[in-house]
Amino acid sequence: MKSIYLLLVLLVSICVVFAQESITVPEATATTPEATAAPSVAETPVATPPVATTETPAVVPTTTTTAPATTSVAAAAGDCLSADTFSTTDFFPNKLGALDASAQFSVTYSNTYKLVHNLALDEYYVLYCTRAQPDVGSTFQSKTFIQIPVRSFAAIDTRALGYLDLLGQSNNIAYVGNVSNVTSPCSNKAPVLFDVNNANLDRNLYDVAIYPGSANNDPKGVGLGVNYAASPLGVS
Repeated sequence: MKSIYLLLVLLVSICVVFAQESITVPEATATTPEATAAPSVAETPVATPPVATTETPAVVPTTTTTAPATTSVAAAAGDCLSADTFSTTDFFPNKLGALDASAQFSVTYSNTYKLVHNLALDEYYVLYCTRAQPDVGSTFQSKTFIQIPVRSFAAIDTRALGYLDLLGQSNNIAYVGNVSNVTSPCSNKAPVLFDVNNANLDRNLYDVAIYPGSANNDPKGVGLGVNYAASPLGVS
């Protein structure tokens, strides 16, 4: 269950410093000629020469400007939509760590997209953040290209409802495979039945559709690939 939960997580996302030296300008003291001692009757008054006054130049405050911080990769992640598909900027700085042997998927990172390998169904999904989907070559066959972050879902396999609920996506489910299986109190709106025979089915209402197995005819489809061993009853 942990690996399925992680798989669904992957699918859903001068100043200016004013510095002034504290300089106290001493007040210039001028001694005037009048500041002499009063002569006595027996003494001859001596003239006191004027004291020269030295002007203190005005102190010019210095301003220190701090250069703006370099834009981090995390801050630039919002620009991925307009980035080139093979940009040299890494838009996925937080990468999934090593997975244990029980994980049913693997993830390979590029700068603007992730390659998810669903080991249970042997399917590849390309999750990209640019406006145009990348050309990943012919080293593998991927029928599903999903632009991320994912904002709406079609839970054809209703077993995915619980996982989406844990991810806080209950209100972003547009379609379900069985409306009677929707029991979450966290949903404020009821999803519509996903009826493939309905000619008016609007596939633009969801970004990714979660099927029990392989979704051969849905370009937005991914397979949950949950068997009994991976279900809550099988794990317990």
